[in-house]
Amino acid sequence: MVNPVVHLIGTVLQAARPVGDSGLWHFEFSGEIVLGTESPWRLVSKDRMELGSQDHGQKFGHAQEVNAPAFITSLLGASEVVQAEVIEPSGDLHISFANGMQLHVVAISSGYEAWQLNGPGAREVIRTGGGKTWKID
Repeated sequence: MVNPVVHLIGTVLQAARPVGDSGLWHFEFSGEIVLGTESPWRLVSKDRMELGSQDHGQKFGHAQEVNAPAFITSLLGASEVVQAEVIEPSGDLHISFANGMQLHVVAISSGYEAWQLNGPGAREVIRTGGGKTWKID
């Protein structure tokens, strides 16, 4: 299969946010592309894991709670996606940015969807449990 997430290359992450208290996160890219996931995710630099999905709203000895959307924006700025790939056989999604940061979405279920990538237009890419990636144009 041709890389089903290649259309992310050249886009910029414009916003990241939790959707209510459901555990769902939306990552909104330029070009009207939205990545949705309830799976764990992490933002990694060349030196360390900078932020994980469980960090949002936690204090961890800081003066204030971690504001993950603001921290993501500060780490990525307007850095473009330079690589995007589905890691087989796990189904993890790795998105690499020009500034060296990487966003990893970690598939943890053999039954539930790990992530959905919607847009542009009617395009959908869905990673389902059990190891299938569906691309709908």
